[in-house]
Amino acid sequence: MHHMRQQPQGGDIVITTSASAYQPLCVADYTASKHGVLGFMRGMNSSIQQASIPIRINGIAPSWTESGILATHEMFTEVGGLVQPASAVARSVALLMADQERNGQLIFSEAGRYWEVEDAILKPAYLTVRTPGAQALDETLSKVMALADETGVNVTAQ
Repeated sequence: MHHMRQQPQGGDIVITTSASAYQPLCVADYTASKHGVLGFMRGMNSSIQQASIPIRINGIAPSWTESGILATHEMFTEVGGLVQPASAVARSVALLMADQERNGQLIFSEAGRYWEVEDAILKPAYLTVRTPGAQALDETLSKVMALADETGVNVTAQ
């Protein structure tokens, strides 16, 4: 990010999470780490936007994909799993890098089909369950930080 922010055109970051970041999978350590990557993308996107840095960050969330991790993909297809080639995932990365309008988005791919799920599904779901009239978390934090600056109060964790 240090070098990207110094470039007039900024930069593009695409991170890899997994479909398990937002749907159940019984491999707890893998699922937790991929959920963390999704949270990292969301937090960094918010921070980058607030700082007006010309960097875009997006993520890919592939389902079962032929790779070194999924070495026995024949077994997955034998039991009805849909396994996509790595080239299918690469296309979602190319889309996110090429389309300059995409920022903070998450592309889910399964069997070579693609859906943007962050803006289309996950954010609207949050807005549906959010308390009416409640501020967004970023809005509240920005106001608290401004108030802390005014009053000289240290709000960082002790």
